[in-house]
Amino acid sequence: MNLQQIFDKAASHLLKQGEKSFIGDSEHECAYRGNNGLMCAVGCLIDDAYYDLSTEGEAVDDSEEVREALEKSGIDFHSNAPVLSLLSNLQWIHDSEDVDDWPYHLDKVADNFKLNKNYTGVSKDAI
Repeated sequence: MNLQQIFDKAASHLLKQGEKSFIGDSEHECAYRGNNGLMCAVGCLIDDAYYDLSTEGEAVDDSEEVREALEKSGIDFHSNAPVLSLLSNLQWIHDSEDVDDWPYHLDKVADNFKLNKNYTGVSKDAI
């Protein structure tokens, strides 16, 4: 996946899902794969075959295991593109921002990375 494809998939996923992914009873522990099948912006990019519960609680920029799962899922960290920076920004939006503010922050990330705002499957009114 290139940067645009990563952004499109993660942004569309977050806006369509419309809620944060948490694990367990805590609404303070964001999760790649959380309760009720929810996924964070990075978790939705990891194929089921490569997801491992042991990666929960680790940030994408600090975890070789998370990056390995993403690579096996088609994310190329070896290109010249700032893939890790984009993923970190998307993870931050999910984990740190209010759901109602996600469209604003996703627009800012798109602008910063010079990406199109192709939110598929989401009403343009929500953006």
